[in-house]
Amino acid sequence: MKTLLKSMVVVGVVASALMVAPAAYAQCGFSLASGHLFGAYFTGFPESDVSGRIFVFGSAATLNSGTADVICEQATVENAGGQCQPEAGTLTDGNVTINANWASIGFVGCPSALNDGDSPNVALVTSIRGEGTSSQTGVYVLTSVGYSQPTGQFDFDLAQTLDANNNFVPQAALSIPQPRIGSALTVNGDGTATANLAWTAATSIDDCTANLFNTCRDFPGGKRPVLDSYQIFSLVGLCSAPPSTSRTASWGTPIATVPGGTTSVSVTVPFDSTGVNCTYVALGLVAGGQVGAAVSADTSLGGSDRDMDGIIDSLDNCPSIYNPLQENTDGDRYGNVCDNCPTVKNDTDPNDQTDTDGDGVGDACDNCVTVANANQLNTDHDKFGDVCDNCPTVANDDQLDSDLDHVGNACDNCPTVANPDQLDTDTGGGDGVGNACDNCPTVRNTDQLNADGDNFGDACDNCRTVSNNDQADIDLDGVGDACDNCLTVFNPDQADSNANGIGDLCEETVVDMRISFTSNVGKGSGTATWRSTAEVDWVGYNVVVYDGKGNRLQQNPSLIRCKQCTTGLGDTYSFVVPKHKSGHNIFIEAVRQDGHITTFGPAVK
Repeated sequence: MKTLLKSMVVVGVVASALMVAPAAYAQCGFSLASGHLFGAYFTGFPESDVSGRIFVFGSAATLNSGTADVICEQATVENAGGQCQPEAGTLTDGNVTINANWASIGFVGCPSALNDGDSPNVALVTSIRGEGTSSQTGVYVLTSVGYSQPTGQFDFDLAQTLDANNNFVPQAALSIPQPRIGSALTVNGDGTATANLAWTAATSIDDCTANLFNTCRDFPGGKRPVLDSYQIFSLVGLCSAPPSTSRTASWGTPIATVPGGTTSVSVTVPFDSTGVNCTYVALGLVAGGQVGAAVSADTSLGGSDRDMDGIIDSLDNCPSIYNPLQENTDGDRYGNVCDNCPTVKNDTDPNDQTDTDGDGVGDACDNCVTVANANQLNTDHDKFGDVCDNCPTVANDDQLDSDLDHVGNACDNCPTVANPDQLDTDTGGGDGVGNACDNCPTVRNTDQLNADGDNFGDACDNCRTVSNNDQADIDLDGVGDACDNCLTVFNPDQADSNANGIGDLCEETVVDMRISFTSNVGKGSGTATWRSTAEVDWVGYNVVVYDGKGNRLQQNPSLIRCKQCTTGLGDTYSFVVPKHKSGHNIFIEAVRQDGHITTFGPAVK
């Protein structure tokens, strides 16, 4: 959450600095943004009829958006808030955003905005689904937020919920509550009838319940009461030709106004007992002293039966779809044939037949609320359909994803290291540990044992008990330099007969020292021969004789260079020694790279 706050503060400062002020100001002589500023948006709003208004809670008459356009129907265009957000999408995707600035032309007044929670901004946004058809219905979102001092803005994002990754969840449009006949019509006999209408309460969203950044100071932990009232509208028309519009302006003057806390009213309306004409009623929402631009789906008060199933529309649980048996499994207001959740009750806001992703399955029973999946395929039988499940074959109702790679922990082969490709290429088949976090990515080792704690597991570490992240192996014997007892000599078996820590193949010594009484030189000379077992740090040899007084007499005028200095292997040598007797006084000196000398001998016949 601290990361989210820091992000909002930084973005808020940048947004304020970059906001291009309109050519002329209304009441505010400075930029004061109000809208979706951090990636949130609304869904399910047909752009052709979208409308919206902003006002200050409790001061709507003197502080409001006036004639300014505060809703973005598409990205890249400009309105009262400047450049529209990317989340506004296209003119046909149903996604819209609030984008406004109190310094824009058309706004009325300038709200006080100094401290967190000042001058809560309220927005009523409406549109119409199915306008021009007999199944039209108005939709809405009623939202409010207080001023955010760290960002210097009214951030409508804060009224919306956060997902598990701290991203704001899109808010789906809600159906404007439709008035229904609470009981049978009372026909008055004078060309009128009286009906008791009832509807579900409209709902609003705000920053008060979560109050993430203390922007709700007036109703913390509660709900800001931003709905003023409901208005009931009526139209009289042929029962055979029901209304095809939900535009408030087309419904005339309201016949009743009901306080926002009330959800029923009794109305008396014209009634044609012949069934030729019907009275249709619809409901509008009033916030900030003005009714929204759209009304609800209509209800017929009369003998109209538009689907010709023998049930008049005012009593039909699916007035536009033939269903004479009126089956209604979940007992809500909608019959099975027109209910987008026939087994889950969803006739009250915020779930009044709401279908955020438009796949024909209502949010209340949709296993992927924001991703279209009409077939509801759910292989692992958890709460999430395959198309939105981060582990479609492993049940994981929590959908935890610690590394945010869109693969849930329950099926992620590297749950703490992001690896959306889930690559696992161990020889012989994957070991269940992804390459991104496998300490032996090419060798199967499900246990991931790592005795020395370096970056390589025991199964592929060339020094299992000695940490060596470089895995250097100069002699290519499969044993790392850090633990090789013959660093430059190939000895994968690491044989060490005398257990002195030096491998047999590189144990440097001189053996098989012999002296013969013959040589190709003659004249009493002989030949000294010897063999080295290894030549790791030796540079050469001297042949020396010690006389009766112990004096050292070097026989070779210059160092006899070693033959295998670069390979570390051993070799054989010979040298002609002039005039010797028994050979007991002849020795071989091995000269090391650092100048130290080791003496071997004496030679034997």
